[in-house]
Amino acid sequence: MLNCSKTDLYGKIDEQLCLKRSTVQNVVKKGKKTGTVAFVPRSCRPCLISPRLKSALCRNFLKDRKVSAPKLASELKKHHNITVSTKFITRALKLKGLRSKEARKKSS
Repeated sequence: MLNCSKTDLYGKIDEQLCLKRSTVQNVVKKGKKTGTVAFVPRSCRPCLISPRLKSALCRNFLKDRKVSAPKLASELKKHHNITVSTKFITRALKLKGLRSKEARKKSS
């Protein structure tokens, strides 16, 4: 395999792994550049609140389903001195599978 050209080598690898040639080329290129083909976490904006605080936020919401997003945001500000928007609160609840809508009144 050492005597063949790069395209022949990529062709043999992509046939064995059932991948496209461009994918094999990108993986080899990444391996040469970084020394590994493992996923590296991307640098991005740091999270506003920790996962522990997000869980606490969800617990507070589940205690009282009628609480509004602005009220949850003011509680975070008061207890933890963290300023977040109401949109952030609704997004965080939605990611946990909760909807931040007001609970419907049950008909009697």
